[in-house]
Amino acid sequence: MTIRIQIVILHTSNITDESVYIPENENENFFEALKQINDIKISNLSVTNPVKTVLTNKLLAICDCEEIDLIFIIGNVEASKKDSANEAISAIMDHRPRSNIAFFIRQIETILKNVLQSDAKCGIRNEKLIINLSGPHKNKKECLNAIAHSVGFTIFVIRNENNTYDSLIDIASSLHNISLEKEESKNETDSEVMKLETTFSSHDLSSTDECTRSNRNNYERFPMVSLHEALTTLNKLSQERLNEQYFEQIKINNASGRILCENVKSEYDIPSFRISTKHGYAVLAASGKGFKKVLNVKNTLHPVSLTSGTCVWVNSGAPIPNEATAVVAVKDTKPVEEMSNEEVKYIEILTEPLNGQNIKFIGSELMKGATVVFAPTRIGPGEMALIAASGRKEVTVSSKLSLGVLSIGDNLEESGEPLKPGYVYDTNRLTLISLLQCDNFFPLDFGIVKNKLSAIRNKIEKALEKVDLLVTTGSINDKDVLKQVLMTFKATIHFGNVNIKPGKSTTLATCKINNRMKYFLCLSGNPISAYITANVFLIPFVSWLSYNFTIPYLTVPLTQLRTLFMLHSRPRFALTRLHWKDGEYNVNTFNMGNVFTDKLYNIIGSNALVLLPSKTDNPTSRILATMIKYPEKFDVPPTFNKKKKKKKLSK
Repeated sequence: MTIRIQIVILHTSNITDESVYIPENENENFFEALKQINDIKISNLSVTNPVKTVLTNKLLAICDCEEIDLIFIIGNVEASKKDSANEAISAIMDHRPRSNIAFFIRQIETILKNVLQSDAKCGIRNEKLIINLSGPHKNKKECLNAIAHSVGFTIFVIRNENNTYDSLIDIASSLHNISLEKEESKNETDSEVMKLETTFSSHDLSSTDECTRSNRNNYERFPMVSLHEALTTLNKLSQERLNEQYFEQIKINNASGRILCENVKSEYDIPSFRISTKHGYAVLAASGKGFKKVLNVKNTLHPVSLTSGTCVWVNSGAPIPNEATAVVAVKDTKPVEEMSNEEVKYIEILTEPLNGQNIKFIGSELMKGATVVFAPTRIGPGEMALIAASGRKEVTVSSKLSLGVLSIGDNLEESGEPLKPGYVYDTNRLTLISLLQCDNFFPLDFGIVKNKLSAIRNKIEKALEKVDLLVTTGSINDKDVLKQVLMTFKATIHFGNVNIKPGKSTTLATCKINNRMKYFLCLSGNPISAYITANVFLIPFVSWLSYNFTIPYLTVPLTQLRTLFMLHSRPRFALTRLHWKDGEYNVNTFNMGNVFTDKLYNIIGSNALVLLPSKTDNPTSRILATMIKYPEKFDVPPTFNKKKKKKKLSK
C-alpha cells in the first residue's frame, strides 16, 4: 500500500514559481526523512502564504480535487502563522468523523503537543488526513518519528481496505525507525521523542459503539469496567464456546483429568445379581432358626435346591442362590459336631433370620439407565470408578484447550543468561506456565518478543496457528502497541481496562481465524500484577473454556480484617495468608508486609487474595478472600475439638 502525500509549505515571501522554490534548512531534514521511507509517494509540493483565507482555499482545492491520502503543512513560520494554519484546518475539516478515526486524530494531536510543547491541529476532509507541522521548531524529523504509527493506522482506517495489514505495518515500522541514531548529547525534546516510541493505542474497527461511549470530556480509549463485568464477560465467552462443539471421544483409560461433556448412564444394574454383605449362610428366612444341613455348593450362581432344612455357605460380596431370602452371619451360628462327619456338615442358626437380611439386591447401588456422572465434571478417581462400573468403554470430553504464553518487552532476558545493563529477567512467562501446570493445563512457551509492532504481530500470527488462547504479558497500556496489533487481526476488544489494582490494563480480545475463535488475555508486564490477575482472570477463564464451570477457588468471608492494608482509589487485591487459630471460629489474615503494595516475595507463603474496597466505598462488615492455595492447616473449632479433662486421682 502506497501512501500518497501532498506537502504544503508556508512561506511569508511572495513566490510565484513553486518549481524553483528551495526549502529552508529547517525543512531539509523533513524531506530527507521522507526520502528514506518505502511505500511513500510525494504527489505534489506547493508553497502558500500563511494567511487563514489563502490557506483555507488552498486546502479546499487539494481535498476536493487531488487523489492523495495525507497533507503535511510545514514551514518555519512564527507561532501566530502556525495558529492561522490551525484555524484553516478547523474551518474545513469534518467535525463528525467516525469515532475510530476521531480517536487516532486526537492521539496524533496529543503526541505532537507533547513533542512541540504547543498545539498542532489535525483533521480530515474527504478521506484526506491533514497534519500541521509548521512553526518555529527546528527539527521536524522528530515529529515525524513520534507520530509514525498513528499516521499509518489512521490512513488504514480511513481507507478501510482489506488484506493491507502487512504492508501498513511495514510502512509504520519504516517510519518508526527513521534515523534514530544516538547523538552524543540529547536535549530534552530528543528524550521526549524516545519516550513516545511506543505510545500508540489500538482500536477494534467493529467496536464503534464502545468508542462512542468513551468519547467524553475526559477521553478514555477503553472504558473502565468493573471486576464483576470483566468476569461475566469471560464466562459469557466461555459459554458461547460450547456452541462450537469442541468435543472428542476418548477411551476411559485416557480420560483422567479431562472434562466430561455428556451425562454417563449405567448400562447395567449394579450389582447385577444379589450379593451377600456378610460371611455366613444363605437360608430361607421362613425356615427360622435351628439345625441346618450345609450343602456342598461351589458356584452359587447355578440353581441350588435350597429347602427349609438346608443352607449354603457364602462369602461377603459373593452371589447368593436364587432361592435364598436371607444370609445369617457366621457369628450368629455354631457348628454341630455330633451331627457332622467328613461328608456332611451341620450348623445351628442361633437367631431368627429376617427376610432380606444381609443381602444387597440387584440395582441397589445403580439402576440400569440411571445417570451416574453428570456433565460437566472433571473426571477424577471417583468419577472414573462410576464410569467404569457403568460399562462404558468411551466417553465424550471437551477437546484439550490449546494455549500459550508470550512475553513482550525490549529489556527482558531469559533466566540464567548474563543480565545486560538495563535488563530484567523474564519471570512472568515461567510463573504463568507454572501456575497453569498446577491446574493441569500445559501451555506452549512462545518466549520473548521485542516491543515492536511488526515483531509482535508476526509472533502472534505464528502462535495462533498452534493455540486457541494466547496469554501475553507486557505492552498492554492504552499507549502501548499491543492493542494496536490486536486491531490488525480485526479483534474485538471486550474490555481494555478493569477497575482493580493491580491489573488495571488487563485486556480481553477475540478474533476468528479460519472460522475458529481465538482468545487473547493480555496481562500487565509487572510480575506481581501478572501473578495476581492470572489468579483472578486466567485460571477461571481456562477452566470455563475447558467446559468446567465450577468455581475454581474457595471464597472465604472475613468477619474481621486484622491486618493493616492501605486502600486505593480502585478496589485492591492483596496477597495474604489465611489461618484458623485454635479455639476460634473466625479466619484470620497473616501480615505479609504488603501494607501499601505487594512485592514479588509476597507470593511465597500467601494462600489467598483479599479483595479490599476502594477508599471511596463505604466500609463493609464482611470482606471476601479467595483461596489460591490450600492452607497449611485447618484447626478445628472448639465445639468439635473438646479435649477430655484428665480426672485427678484421689489419694
